Amino acid sequence: MLMALFVMGCDARPPSANAIDNDNPLDVAARDAHLIDDPGATSAVGLYERGGAAGSDGLCVAGEDEDELRFGVVMHFGSTLICEGAGSAEHDGDTLALDFDDADCAIDLVYDGRVLRFPGTVPDGCKALCGERASLAGGAMNRVGWTDGDAQRLRSRRDALQQRVPRALCM
Repeated sequence: MLMALFVMGCDARPPSANAIDNDNPLDVAARDAHLIDDPGATSAVGLYERGGAAGSDGLCVAGEDEDELRFGVVMHFGSTLICEGAGSAEHDGDTLALDFDDADCAIDLVYDGRVLRFPGTVPDGCKALCGERASLAGGAMNRVGWTDGDAQRLRSRRDALQQRVPRALCM
């Protein structure tokens, strides 16, 4: 019996840091007063960033229709060591599912309305998006923009490294 409970517990997904417990009147009151976001009712469209010593990391989510979202992501690990890719996204409650166009890589991010968190491990197919010693695993980015226009500001770092005009990643 104890082993069965242990196995069931391993399958449970941890709640988002700002997950709302709809059975808790304080959580409901805080959501209704707009003190905390309801990730299921808060559009993921916008720009998310995290600053670091190697440069800022960014993730954009764009789209007029929540059912047809596009995303782009850039993570820095040094002046030439980066992860970069783009594809389609699907927002469902406290999850933003990313499906990269140019790699066999699909990742579910935790979304709390203001922060996007990458999982601690990512599929092997995601290595194609990164340099040899870089990974998309474990990153977190804070929302810095709330609109489709904000999302369009994220530009390709690979293009810049190859001395091409950097294209917008959320097209």
